[in-house]
Amino acid sequence: VNSNLPLTTPWRVIMVGNTLKPIVESSLILNLNPPTELENTRWIEPGMSTFPWLSDHGVNSKMERLKEFVDLAVEMGWKWIEFDNALAFGIDTGSKTPFAEWMQIQWIPEFIAYANSKGIKVTGWDNWDNLDTPEKRDSILGYYQQHGFSGIKVDFLDSDSQERFQFRDIIIRECARRQLMISFHGATLPRGQQRSWPHIATWE
Repeated sequence: VNSNLPLTTPWRVIMVGNTLKPIVESSLILNLNPPTELENTRWIEPGMSTFPWLSDHGVNSKMERLKEFVDLAVEMGWKWIEFDNALAFGIDTGSKTPFAEWMQIQWIPEFIAYANSKGIKVTGWDNWDNLDTPEKRDSILGYYQQHGFSGIKVDFLDSDSQERFQFRDIIIRECARRQLMISFHGATLPRGQQRSWPHIATWE
């Protein structure tokens, strides 16, 4: 760890029980973070989501098919749809998605508006290294705000390095400032951050 003194370390905890039950069922680790500083949490709304990519890796490039998944979410009583907007060109580029190119696609705002008109919130998706500078975050998260996204999934973190933890802290705060839910994919174990930041939906 690179740091200047004085240095405050995370909690270190030992849990002891006569059986496995009180240890497994304990929520202690999830409650050691400070309580949230967010004064307004009314915009935070977790819920079930449809995930079109799982059934068709090319679906994110087909607006009419995505609208069918929105209609499915309405029928099922789900609140969310995850739209892998960075794959909207129809090419599954994995961890090599070019920065910001998907924002040039003309039908994306129409799709987001359609979902929102049906009461379905949209989670977008992007690679973490497309969000690793203030300029990139302003560009992408600004687009999210402008066009009605309600959340973002940040993918391919794949590390417990100090740098990656610092990135998580930054993107969590910046999403809170913009009232965007956030999910992490390729993430580390959750360690109670959701107590401080209740807009964190998932750690996958």
